[in-house]
Amino acid sequence: MYKWAMAALCACAVVLGLSGLVYAVNQNATEIAKEKAEAEAPENNAPVDAEAAEAVYKKTCLSCHGGNLEGGAGPSLETVGAKLDRNKIRLKIMNGVSPMMPAFKGQLEDAEIANLAGWLAEHK
Repeated sequence: MYKWAMAALCACAVVLGLSGLVYAVNQNATEIAKEKAEAEAPENNAPVDAEAAEAVYKKTCLSCHGGNLEGGAGPSLETVGAKLDRNKIRLKIMNGVSPMMPAFKGQLEDAEIANLAGWLAEHK
């Protein structure tokens, strides 16, 4: 009787473990698809308006990242485009970077964020 109970418990553990794994893989695939769709959105691939991007930068980023992207309270952005692509920069601007950088989603328009990310991505 004891062996059957242990076998049943092991079977339940395996089923629960596999269910959790399938759920995690599905969630990851959903997030990847969402990021890909967002990256392909028209505003994220639009030509960069450098003047508008610089205005947004001065309004929201200059106090931490410096007037010449040299850094200060935040890291230097002088060569951020060599490290991160446009979409990764956009996601950092949207969601923030814990613990110091706030999320700007909701504070800036999506098109402003996409344009600023494109402008920063050009700094290599």
